[in-house]
Amino acid sequence: MSTPFRPVIFRPLPQPLPPFPNETLNSYCQRLAHANRIPTERLHTPSRWLAHDDDSVTALLRRLTILTGLPRETFWHALPELRWRHEHAMSALGRSLPPVVSMRLRRRWACRRCTATRTPGQHVMAWIPVYTHACLQHRLWIGEAVTVTREQVELAQMPETLWAQRRHHRLVRRHGERVAAECIRTGGALWKLFAAHHYTLIPDALDLGLAKPRGPYLSWGPQLYAAAYPAAVTMMSLVASPAWRSLLAESMFPSDVDRFMKEFTRRLPPSHPAYATNLPALPSKTGAMIRRVTQILRETKAT
Repeated sequence: MSTPFRPVIFRPLPQPLPPFPNETLNSYCQRLAHANRIPTERLHTPSRWLAHDDDSVTALLRRLTILTGLPRETFWHALPELRWRHEHAMSALGRSLPPVVSMRLRRRWACRRCTATRTPGQHVMAWIPVYTHACLQHRLWIGEAVTVTREQVELAQMPETLWAQRRHHRLVRRHGERVAAECIRTGGALWKLFAAHHYTLIPDALDLGLAKPRGPYLSWGPQLYAAAYPAAVTMMSLVASPAWRSLLAESMFPSDVDRFMKEFTRRLPPSHPAYATNLPALPSKTGAMIRRVTQILRETKAT
């Protein structure tokens, strides 16, 4: 009786690239295919003997192990999508992700200097926490408005942005990821309204050549987001403070609003004091944001 036929690939690809930490699955497959000059689809169907008939995580791990010769533990630890889909019994080739993942992580270009030491000449799309906007090691802005790696802004002339990133990490450890994410999301949108009314951000950004005004509005790009980040973190710390949050979320008396506005203008002074009186919606918008953050904090404690 003959032994059963077990087709295998005897030699891996000529360039078995290791994955970058926390790299997206699509990014790694594209880099691996580009390095070996083959179509990306070939990775899912490497030969007619290894037909693509299984979308499970186990089958994908087996194919990557055969094609690269790397141990499966390397892919399991470096590609978080494999772990997420295995935990939620999802297809490895699907595009949807668990909601808890989409709230905590974002697909962003990894720091071009971090990737240069591991993947020379290649760019990596990685899963980065929502509260990480700057690479502290290489002083590059990798957050909002960065669409390609060459748009990652040098932060050597903006040490306040690096300081704000460290402070943001401390606030996340103190108040939790969910409260911090809500503070920075709503606070960032509110700060763009303040910036349009000539708060402190505007002259600093104009002096550094980071912003080009177009009528009453500014052209928001990576440079301007990096310049506005310290003010957004300052607002985040003010809203996340239990003392100020409980004051506005519970009472909203005029005297309490005045106290908050004095503290707000002390931490974030406008470039022209007259503009502070031209924001009648500021107390109501800030109070709504604080009540939203308070509600999230209560739900987090309840769960």
